[in-house]
Parts: sequence; structure tokens; C-alpha cells
Amino acid sequence: MSRGKIFILILLGLALLILVFLSFNKSKDLKAKPEGGRASTTTSTGSRVTAIATSIDHFSGALNTLPDSLGAPKQEFLADGNIPAGAIKLEVSDSGFTPKEFTVFAGQPVSLALKATGSNSHAFLFPDASLMALTMMIYGGDTKMINFIAPGATGTYPFRDDIPQFRQNTGVMIVR
Repeated sequence: MSRGKIFILILLGLALLILVFLSFNKSKDLKAKPEGGRASTTTSTGSRVTAIATSIDHFSGALNTLPDSLGAPKQEFLADGNIPAGAIKLEVSDSGFTPKEFTVFAGQPVSLALKATGSNSHAFLFPDASLMALTMMIYGGDTKMINFIAPGATGTYPFRDDIPQFRQNTGVMIVR
């Protein structure tokens, strides 16, 4: 067998592996979508924000994967004032998060918009490895949004700013 034929066989094998990988990830994404395309709106009382189910589509992605990886929920930059109605709005500054806690419902879609006030960069992070895909690096003055399905397990999930000089800035996501 000539080198050219071997090279072609190797390329065909790699193409087949890529197709299998892509179809596996697509089926995993479809399983992560909630039935009925339910999403979250919010109500706010003082320093708390609570998500309430409504209807929107496009919530998928594994939470226990690397941020911005192929299977992770997608992050997007938003222009000021373009935060969709119903998104949980969270601000981060050098002095901390506002609000310091928000509530979502287990297995329900969530839109989380994070705005960095001031000029410093911040890194929003859940120390829980099962939520690593929600890590967001945000630059001063920017707003970023991520759509995801809330964890299925109820409880409290602490988050923090992972920039070394701001690590004391913490908050909590409550899943009911």
C-alpha cells in the first residue's frame, strides 16, 4: 500500500472520529434542554433576586465542563441597556457583588447577566466543580450574559470573584 493511500485512510478515520464526537455532543445538548422551553424571569426584594419560570428557548450546555468549551453554556457580551427582561442582573465591583444572593429553581432555565462596574476586571466563579462552566471573566464596564439550566440539586452554591485582590467578594446562588 502506498503512502498516499495510507494518508487518505488516516484522514478518513480522523473525519469519522470528528463526526462521532460532534453527534455525541449534539445529543448531549438536546438532553440538557428543558421540556417546554421554560426560562426565568426575576423578582427583586432588597438584596435578593428570585427567578420565576416563564418561557424562552436556547438553554443548554453542561455545567461541569470548562467555560467557553464546545459543550458549555454560551457566554455573550451585552451592550448596556440590552439585558433581556427576566434575566438575573448581578453587578460586581471592587467592593463586592450586588445583590449578594439570588434564587433559582432546580432544573429550570436561568439567564444571568453580570456587569462589572468600575474599571477593574473581575472573574465570576463557583468553587463547586459541577458549575465550572459558569465561570466568567469580565472587564471593567462590560456586561456579559450566560443562559444555563439550574442544578437539579437544591441547596446553596457560593460564588466569588476569583481575581486575587477581590477574592473576599462573595455571594450565593440558592437553588430551590
